[in-house]
Amino acid sequence: MNFLIKFFATGFFVGYLPFAPGTAATLLALGIYLLLPKNLSFYLIFIFFSFFFGVYLAGKGEKLFGNKDDRRIVIDEMVGFFVAILFLPATAKFIFLAFLLFRFFDILKFSLIRKLQSLPGGWGVILDDLFAGLFTNLILQFFRLTKIL
Repeated sequence: MNFLIKFFATGFFVGYLPFAPGTAATLLALGIYLLLPKNLSFYLIFIFFSFFFGVYLAGKGEKLFGNKDDRRIVIDEMVGFFVAILFLPATAKFIFLAFLLFRFFDILKFSLIRKLQSLPGGWGVILDDLFAGLFTNLILQFFRLTKIL
């Protein structure tokens, strides 16, 4: 069981990369997104299950690794990126900008995002990245609706 928790919590072991595991996990999430059917109902259900599965895995992963939000746990970056591109056109422009903005918000962790990290267990691990994805999405939705992009 510990093997499976580590396998999924680390994004199929991407979290073990010595350099930028969060960025690598976001690229993995991008690849998964491209492979998923472009069906909104399916995608919403996928995000719902990814979120709760991610909370569970992140909490278990913290216990296994013995660290709060251990850098090897990257399921949070994946869930956050899935939210970042929700309801956006599946074009190269939006996907690329979602990737860049999500990494920006995830790395900088503004005040609200940083506060979410203090929540217990997997909740704090997942919610800070979920909000980074939400901020990314809101900005890109604004650009899309105002036809800036």
